[in-house]
Amino acid sequence: MIMATVLQTSTTIASLVLVLQGYLLVALSSKRSTDPDSVKFPYKRDIIVALVALVLSILVALGSICWLLGFNLFWITTIAFLISLVTIVVLSVMVTISAVRN
Repeated sequence: MIMATVLQTSTTIASLVLVLQGYLLVALSSKRSTDPDSVKFPYKRDIIVALVALVLSILVALGSICWLLGFNLFWITTIAFLISLVTIVVLSVMVTISAVRN
């Protein structure tokens, strides 16, 4: 039951991060090519962190599926899930800071 909840939560997080990453890509592409790199860097950094969070959430979902199929990946999946939650918090703070500055 726990891993089913982790599976559902990690796939939901992955979809939300994908939407956020799309927003960041649109925001970056709306910058002019003449803008300095200091303006574009926060968006590029946030896109990379969003990609890490997205991949980690997908890996947690795959770990949950493997556990549901009988492989003993409970602790690995649980630790990865907690790391993905921390990554989401860090990403949220970074995007908020980038949005407030620009």
